[in-house]
Amino acid sequence: MKTQIKNYSGKVLLTVATALSILTGIATAQMPNEYEAKRKQFAGQIRRQAVEAKSLDADKSAVKKTATVSLSNSDTFQNGKDFMIAMFDAEGLDEYDEALDYTILDLVYLIDRLDGQPEAAQLQKTLKAVIRGTSTGALVKKDIEKISNAYLARQKPDQKWYFNAGKTSMSLMIATFMGEDANIKKHLTGLQSLIKIAPKGTAKEILNPMSALAKYIARETYTDEDYTAIYEGVGSIIDAATA
Repeated sequence: MKTQIKNYSGKVLLTVATALSILTGIATAQMPNEYEAKRKQFAGQIRRQAVEAKSLDADKSAVKKTATVSLSNSDTFQNGKDFMIAMFDAEGLDEYDEALDYTILDLVYLIDRLDGQPEAAQLQKTLKAVIRGTSTGALVKKDIEKISNAYLARQKPDQKWYFNAGKTSMSLMIATFMGEDANIKKHLTGLQSLIKIAPKGTAKEILNPMSALAKYIARETYTDEDYTAIYEGVGSIIDAATA
């Protein structure tokens, strides 16, 4: 764990251990309604994927990237996706207990990824507030979004595109899983807008699944098959950008 979070790493690791026990099915909790149950289910699913992705990071750093997306653009896409996940989890802080564990994991991961950058110190303050319970879910989400915007503003044009692609892709994945039709249309439209301003040489493995999702914008309602197709299409975008 990086130097900047060592002062309270004991508390962090204790909470992380709790979260990992949840991911392995050791801890369970009753959810008051279906929406919160779906939030918890999605958060757990994404967290398992994040743990798997984290185990591959060392290999990605040590071995020259062979995919058509540069390592810097891939990392920036990942950061956009991870900031979005952190905001999603933070929003649940006042709704269910496990959101605390997930949000702490999100922030620790982002601090590690952004080590040495100004946003890492800002995220550290947010993490401290989460651990101490001195902030609400809404305020934590607002803080993370503010830090996310500051990070985005510092990026070069190409990296801004990849960051927004990561953030929009994850927003669409969340909306699809939660069955939020209006937000699905909103983020599908956002992806199509990104296609129009994609940097020269953007991998077709990213642009093609983006384009394939355009047909769902005009749908009045979505079937279960539509939700599955959209979710899988976003997964293809994420896989291509972060491979």
